[in-house]
Amino acid sequence: MYGSLGEIVSRIVENTDLEKTKVENMIKEKESEFSGLISPEGAAHIIAKELGLNLLQRMPKDLKVENILSGMNTVNMTGKVLRIFEPREFEKNGKKGKVVNLILADETGQIRMSLWNEQVKAVEEGQLEQGKVIEIINGYTKDDGMGGCELRLGRSGQLKLSDKDIKVQSGAVHSMKIRDLSPGANAEVRGAMVQFFESNPFYYVCPKCENRVTEGKCEEHGEVKPKPVLVISGIIDDGYGNIRVVFFREQAEKVLGMDTKKAYKITEEGKDLKPLRENLEERLGLEFRLRGRAKVNKFFERLELVANQIEEIDPEKEAKAILNNLKEKN
Repeated sequence: MYGSLGEIVSRIVENTDLEKTKVENMIKEKESEFSGLISPEGAAHIIAKELGLNLLQRMPKDLKVENILSGMNTVNMTGKVLRIFEPREFEKNGKKGKVVNLILADETGQIRMSLWNEQVKAVEEGQLEQGKVIEIINGYTKDDGMGGCELRLGRSGQLKLSDKDIKVQSGAVHSMKIRDLSPGANAEVRGAMVQFFESNPFYYVCPKCENRVTEGKCEEHGEVKPKPVLVISGIIDDGYGNIRVVFFREQAEKVLGMDTKKAYKITEEGKDLKPLRENLEERLGLEFRLRGRAKVNKFFERLELVANQIEEIDPEKEAKAILNNLKEKN
């Protein structure tokens, strides 16, 4: 959402005859109406819309990572460069180009950013380095195909060094029961996989820029040979509740128990999914420890978890660790 809860409440109060306590009560009632499936900020935006207010016109100049969504046309933000990947060359319509990916962060989260062609010079010439703080002006976002979004510079976009002090998010993740998850929570849950959905586990990306490919064509590079990528979804249950979990790429390989290359081969390049589904059936009941971000699936209007880390739990190894711990205490 755009802005903190306090900022949104203040804007509603400024533009209506309502008192702050009244607005806060309206937000709580709206949260209750949605059974806790929306954040207080989300409830506040719904209230504002019902009151005829368009808060998007009054967005702060500098957005935080947690407020950046896919599909935004104008994004201004300041972040620290956590990582710079190696620049890659590509060819489109007979012309050569370059792309480099960065990971930016602030105190609220991390986001991937892509720089293209002339923009890559900032990295190659050493102006842009890991650890530097940069300001993005007139950026825009696209769906990254992994449940998040990617930041890019528009034609009028600018990137410049900043002397701001950015305190990067510590990345602390809290262990939680599934029943206690709420939208936006970064959490660790533990449970057993009780169901895998039978949707096609492959989607296809451009081998050069990793963007989605539609009908054999990449938006940036034209006709390409699509690269298969795994995406698997299912239900995990911890005894207190259950939730749909989505696994992309390496996390999908871990829950499947094989890499993408092998999975693509045994399915005859995605033509026969039966062997893969049989493999998933054998992995039902296995217990995993997952880390990820909870979000509301807008299509199904339900909470789900997008996994960014997964670890299969070894009961025997865990039992030995518990016994050793008890021995040390005694």
